[in-house]
Amino acid sequence: MAMGVEAYGNVEVGDVLARNWPVVALRGIAAVLFGLITMLQPGIGLSALVLLFAAYALADGIPGVVLVIRHRRQERHPVAMLIGSLLSIAAGLVTFALPGLTALSLSFLMAMKAVEVAARRHNPEYPNAAVPQAA
Repeated sequence: MAMGVEAYGNVEVGDVLARNWPVVALRGIAAVLFGLITMLQPGIGLSALVLLFAAYALADGIPGVVLVIRHRRQERHPVAMLIGSLLSIAAGLVTFALPGLTALSLSFLMAMKAVEVAARRHNPEYPNAAVPQAA
């Protein structure tokens, strides 16, 4: 097995990537283009990201509901999977209906993450600050 490449079943991940290099290259090109568009035209990039999220949420939620209905007897926690799938569908529909609200929410989430990262970077005890230490 190649160094740093994990096996999945009987197939090495590196072999799969090597056989599908055009798809991997296309994905990389798409990522670079999306990054450039986002840097040069942030409004278009944000709109594309919001719509991509909406499409992903629907594409994740709808098959989830179908799978729960088809395999509810074999599923260990069908209610939890159904709720998660329905929430995903709801998020996708709300995002399509109110893309501006989703963009604003995404901005707040990124701002909160930036504050959290800054707090962690400047305070080495930050991750353990709220956890009482045992005596």
